[in-house]
Amino acid sequence: MVLSYTLILFIQRINSSLSLLNMICNNIKERNMNNFVADFNYAMSNQATIDHIGWVDSISGQSATIKINSQSACASCHAKGACSAADQEEKTLVLPTEGRPFLVGEQVRVHIARKLGLKAVAVGYLYPFLLLMIVLISLTSFGLPELQAGLFALLSLFPYYLVIFLLKDRLNRNFTFKLEKI
Repeated sequence: MVLSYTLILFIQRINSSLSLLNMICNNIKERNMNNFVADFNYAMSNQATIDHIGWVDSISGQSATIKINSQSACASCHAKGACSAADQEEKTLVLPTEGRPFLVGEQVRVHIARKLGLKAVAVGYLYPFLLLMIVLISLTSFGLPELQAGLFALLSLFPYYLVIFLLKDRLNRNFTFKLEKI
């Protein structure tokens, strides 16, 4: 039970990180076909980056607050009202402007290297999933009842995420975003 629920959560998290598909679908739905073709060509020519479209919410000094609408892959589904898996949220990033002028309300493109995006998915989802599975399988193979093994496996994630929390400044230096005017 715990294993299947964890696997379902893991698959849902991976699906929610597929932003290229969301960008293409949103452009088909909200804009005309010319913007779709331009964005598709741009995305295909820049395979080394993960891109999101956002807008400048505020500017203070040398940094800009960028808002990005993040949707799960099923958020644009026609059956999302009957399904509890559909979600959409607005994410906020504070990024350096690097001396370039931006206006409040201006659309921008936020880039991160694909390699860093995959590293973030591994640190946030893959490694904890593997830790959970290793602890769960190890404890059940030693004869611990499934309920106790499941609880200990879940508790094993606490030190992992505590270390991630303590290293957040170091991780923030490694994961850098770039801003570009559209």
